[in-house]
Amino acid sequence: MCDVAERLEKIGIEKGRAEERDNFMQLLVRLSKDGEVLDVQRASADPEYLDELFRKYNI
Repeated sequence: MCDVAERLEKIGIEKGRAEERDNFMQLLVRLSKDGEVLDVQRASADPEYLDELFRKYNI
């Protein structure tokens, strides 16, 4: 039973990581199109600013 719970947890973690990656890539595309290179650099180093950009771009 424990193996099933551990496997389900692992699947959930993998899905969460994939979703985060997809969101970050979507943000990078939007920032690149807008010519916001400095925002890309800052978002890479500042999690709070990254969250702010996700909200700004509705991601």
